Amino acid sequence: TKSECKANEDISDSLKPFNVIMIGGSGSVGKELVNKCIASDKCESIHLLNRKEIPSFTNQEKVQQYIVDMSQLESETDKILNNIKDDKSFPSVAYITMGIGAPSKTDEETLEKVDVTLPTEFAKAVNNHKISHIALLSSVGADITKKKNWLGTSAGGGLYLHLKGQIEHNLSTMGFKSVGLFRPSTLYGSPNTPGAAATLAPLIEWALPKKYTGIQISDLGAAMFQHTLDCLSKYSDDDDENKRVDILEGDNLFKYIPKKEAASK
Repeated sequence: TKSECKANEDISDSLKPFNVIMIGGSGSVGKELVNKCIASDKCESIHLLNRKEIPSFTNQEKVQQYIVDMSQLESETDKILNNIKDDKSFPSVAYITMGIGAPSKTDEETLEKVDVTLPTEFAKAVNNHKISHIALLSSVGADITKKKNWLGTSAGGGLYLHLKGQIEHNLSTMGFKSVGLFRPSTLYGSPNTPGAAATLAPLIEWALPKKYTGIQISDLGAAMFQHTLDCLSKYSDDDDENKRVDILEGDNLFKYIPKKEAASK
C-alpha cells in the first residue's frame, strides 16, 4: 500500500527521541544526513556501519562507529543489533545512503553488489529486529523494468536504473511500517557530480518535469531526516497497520526541505 506522508516542519514535542542505524555514512549525502541527526534533539544516537572509520565523526558523542566485513553484512548487522538489544540506544530507524560515486567506472557485478545485494542484506537484518522506518537514497528514474543498454553501468543507464528499482522493490516488500524511497536528480555539492552536469542542469531544469530538478546535498539530508520525523509521528510503536511506502521525487521531495534550511544552487 502506498500513501503519502505530509510534510510537517513543526513535529510535535510528543514524538519520542529515536536512534538510528545506517550504512553509507561516508558518502556526501550520508554525511549530511548524519550531521542532521547529530544536530537534532529528536535523534539520540547513530550507529554507523562502515568499512573503515570516518574521521569526521570520531569524536561525536552521538555517533558509534562499527568497522564491519561487508561480505558478511547481514550477520554483522544482526550481531550489532543483538549486542544492543537491551540498550536505550537500540534503533527504530535505518538509513541506506551507500552507492558508487562514479558508477560508469565500475563493473556490473560490483554495481549490483553495492546497489542491491548489500543494502538488501542490511535491510533484512534490521527488519528481523523490528526496526520501524527505513529510508533509501535511490535515483530519479529508478525502474525495475529497465533493461541494460549501451550506457553500461553509467548513472541513468538501463542497468543502473533497473538496480535502483530492484532495491526499492526489495525494501518495499519487507513489511517495514514506513519506507522512504528518495529519488533525487542532480546532486549539487557532491564531489561525484561532474562539473558539466552541475553547470548545465540549472539551465535546462525549467523545461523538464520537476523530478529532474537538482538538489543540494545538504537539502537532501535535511529532507530525509524531516521525512523520518514526519513518518514516526504518524504511528505508535504497537501499531502494525497503515504500512506506507513513499516515493520522494519532485515536489514530494522538495516539500520536506525545511524552508529555513533550503540552500541555493
